[in-house]
Amino acid sequence: MKFIKLFLLLFIGVIFIHSSFAADIWTKIPSPTNQKLMRSYFLDSLNGWVVGDSGLIIHTSNGGLNFDKQTSNTYDNLSDIFFLNKRIGWAVGNKYFGFYPVFYLTTDGGLNWNHTYYPDTMARFSCLNFLDSLNGFIGGYANGQAYCFILKTTDGGNNWTKAQSDTTIFAMMNILNIRFYNPQLGIACGGTMDRSGVFWETTDGGNFWQSSSVAPEPLYQTIILDSLNFICAGGGIDNGAFVISTSNSGTNWNYDTLPLFGVAMSIFKRTPSEWWVGMGFANVLFFTTNSGKKWDYIRFPDSVGINDVNFPDSTHGWAFGNFGTILKYTKFTSGIKNENSFVGNYELYQNYPNPFNPSTIIRFKIKDSRFVSLKVYDVLGREVASLVNEFKKAGKYEIRFTNNQLPSGLYLVKMVADNFTATRKIILLK
Repeated sequence: MKFIKLFLLLFIGVIFIHSSFAADIWTKIPSPTNQKLMRSYFLDSLNGWVVGDSGLIIHTSNGGLNFDKQTSNTYDNLSDIFFLNKRIGWAVGNKYFGFYPVFYLTTDGGLNWNHTYYPDTMARFSCLNFLDSLNGFIGGYANGQAYCFILKTTDGGNNWTKAQSDTTIFAMMNILNIRFYNPQLGIACGGTMDRSGVFWETTDGGNFWQSSSVAPEPLYQTIILDSLNFICAGGGIDNGAFVISTSNSGTNWNYDTLPLFGVAMSIFKRTPSEWWVGMGFANVLFFTTNSGKKWDYIRFPDSVGINDVNFPDSTHGWAFGNFGTILKYTKFTSGIKNENSFVGNYELYQNYPNPFNPSTIIRFKIKDSRFVSLKVYDVLGREVASLVNEFKKAGKYEIRFTNNQLPSGLYLVKMVADNFTATRKIILLK
């Protein structure tokens, strides 16, 4: 039994503390639903909303300590959501199997939602974006209609008009994501499975959109870094997942295939050079720390598809998926890093025994007198024990760490001495 527990703990450690991201951890948190979660919108690190199947809208105002259900008063499958501030927000979805589109509006933070069905029952809504309280856009698909299905409003959603576009066949394909860099420059992406991934661009505030075919499969989401640099993620069953990027506003594209079976359903930047990709039905998050030059991934143990990734800032992140899955990203503000344990005059050794129950020995060495801090953290970055916090003379030291109150799990020991910082992973196995 203990061997099985040890295997599981080591497995979880590999998953959530990746070699390149020892200080960056994704953890699964309680969810108020087991329904599919599709898209999210966060105003900041505390306030966010998520939509999904059967009229589902969930909301947090405390950074995910809890998510509460909000009442949409419908069973429509919702596909996207956008909030201007803590009061005013919009959502879109479809009533029947991807058709009979519906538009939602709230003016009280989601406590109450008003919905309006679009008159073309064979169209579908996929995405939306608002520039301010009046000017906004909806993207989707008009089944059998020979026009680009981007709708524009100038009165907060009371009335909608069709935007203009070029007349190529690509312009008429499904629009899945809309982003704006400024009130004039906007991009959209989408396409049709096994036919084309399409990129749209507007330079006149969304009145006219120019389309181009840039990939073999649909593009699901975009990032705008600046007026020239855009990134899109997409894929399909036949061609797999990929990320494309341009540095000249879409004239030329770089194409990167992601080396695992799946579809890149979402992409979001944590920093300008670090991007995260949710792989749809695959239980994987891809990431790059160098603007796509190299990709790596984290695989989650419960095989749950990830449909959306969101970073309201560089230290807070979210991923949402099937069966109500909510994953929270934590970047340790305590300064924990995965560094070599020997630098110059200092060294932090691996504890022994490891795993341990209920105590273990932690050893460290300093070659000159220094103030030393030695602390233990859980995987969420919370301090659970302070072992040393004082001036020490040069020498080798052994500290016994004993704790009968902590649950079994993975913990991190952090040593700080002058400019030296090191961490070791320790496992408590009861």
